[in-house]
Amino acid sequence: MLQTALSKPPSALESGVEKEQTDWQNQTNSPDFDITKTTGMSPYLNLYNRAKNNDLSDETPMPTAATWGGTPNANLSEALKAQGAKSREQEAAGGLQAGFAAKNASIRGDTLPFLGMQQQKNLSLWDVLNNRSLNLSQQYGKSVMQPGFLQQFLLAGASGAHNMAMAGMGA
Repeated sequence: MLQTALSKPPSALESGVEKEQTDWQNQTNSPDFDITKTTGMSPYLNLYNRAKNNDLSDETPMPTAATWGGTPNANLSEALKAQGAKSREQEAAGGLQAGFAAKNASIRGDTLPFLGMQQQKNLSLWDVLNNRSLNLSQQYGKSVMQPGFLQQFLLAGASGAHNMAMAGMGA
């Protein structure tokens, strides 16, 4: 049975995963590696390009320093646009880098940093659930230890009757 399982040809899914892993290893290990030409990065590149090109500078009000004496300063306006473009590109590149790191980790099986993040999320969730259950347990404990309304009423009546009897005997 073991020999049959070992000699069985791989399924289409297994072959596809192996091809993707082999292609990734070959592409990312070359010295002239270009992230824009790596297979499997197109969703991340699309996000990168959209974030980089998201220019809202025409819709953004110009700061008062962009005008001197009521006349627009073209040089300052261009400098602000260039600064905004560089800032957008830097933020988009950070997202692309994170996307590449996640894809690379999933292909190579280096999921340790991502497991740490997932473990931290799980532990936080366990803490929340544990605190909630402790709180509910304490509330239940208080409700069990406190006598109900009817018991309190009867105890108050009995205590009142006892006090009246004691007062009558002392009088």
